Amino acid sequence: MVDAVDSKPTAGDSVRVQVSLPAHKTLNEQSIPLGVLHCCWGEDLKVSAGTHSVEWVARAGPRGVLVRRRQDELLAKRFSRHRKTGLTFRTSFCMIACGHEPSGSEAYLKKTNRALERLKAGWADNRLICVGLDPDAKRMPKELQAGAPEQAVPYIWEHCMRSVQASHGRALAYKPNLAFFEGWGHAGIIQLKMLIEYLRGREKDVPIILDFKRGDIGATNAGYVREAVEYFQVDGVTLHPYLGMDATAPFLELSDMLLFFLCKTSNPGSGEFQNRHVALEPQEAVDLGLMEGATVPLYHLVAHRIASHWNKNGNCGLVVGATYPQELAQVRLLAGDAPILAPGVGTQGGDLEATVRGGIIAGKGAQGLLINIGSGIMYAENPPMAFATYDRAAQAALTASIPR
Repeated sequence: MVDAVDSKPTAGDSVRVQVSLPAHKTLNEQSIPLGVLHCCWGEDLKVSAGTHSVEWVARAGPRGVLVRRRQDELLAKRFSRHRKTGLTFRTSFCMIACGHEPSGSEAYLKKTNRALERLKAGWADNRLICVGLDPDAKRMPKELQAGAPEQAVPYIWEHCMRSVQASHGRALAYKPNLAFFEGWGHAGIIQLKMLIEYLRGREKDVPIILDFKRGDIGATNAGYVREAVEYFQVDGVTLHPYLGMDATAPFLELSDMLLFFLCKTSNPGSGEFQNRHVALEPQEAVDLGLMEGATVPLYHLVAHRIASHWNKNGNCGLVVGATYPQELAQVRLLAGDAPILAPGVGTQGGDLEATVRGGIIAGKGAQGLLINIGSGIMYAENPPMAFATYDRAAQAALTASIPR
């Protein structure tokens, strides 16, 4: 046991963190009130309560022990109600640092958990549903929409938990959308960080894909790499390919990161550019079995270039909307075994059966397809039933698509 205040723990140490409460505050094990510390890194091992202090013992993670202190505005009864979910209203944070950790892609490449192997394990279990975590501000009560960001945090956590708990044990992946958290500023970003940490502990073998659709020149992309790898520590990201392969190099160098590039998106106006025909280079025409001078829709070229030229590490995938099942089937033919992330089933009206039929890799069971469903689960009257319904429908479509 080491004292987290007086020394720096190393990964694997048990860490004791203690806080004293003001003299007029009292403490008991049923209703731990103001000033309580919550260790977000690793497993909480012990809580011991005294008259005016609380002590949490936790296992140090590779980057330290992240400590959250609840402030005086929080009522004890509110904490008692939400203590199991980790909801926070107004919080302050500090990091107790550990020893040296490699930075940048060096640290990421040393991780032993292989995101693609996790996906393959899920596909082997016939899992197809990627659960989107999109807590929409427009669906919040009006008083929260108009209030301070900290007031929205309980709503964000509660609704994400609806989806996580409903899909426990059957989700192929989780895909939080950064925009729904980022819009609430610092409070939302911290909530996303905590959500990812929670998923890491609860769903250890399920990949987490951060939907942030980044893409810029190389130097800027290097910053986005740090955001995904060092801060959020996710298994995959969504990107757009518009700036070309050289600009995307900082991501392509990460052999363990799943990279899903926008190809044919689910929105109604996606065809404005994506369906425009473009001329092929002579070699591209040969590669695609077309005559010299042939043209193809832009999304065809994107699928071909990423699958054939960018995918050196076998970790590149494509985003293709389930709202366009024919186009999805065409992309599958162009993309070979590259995974396809298909949003649009549920509230956008995408055809689940056609998505399964067109998106899986022929002869390989469920492999190759992630069907993203977000609000159709999160905002359902009964989220567990909603997830189970989608899951069963995906299984039935998978069974029907396998030749007899």
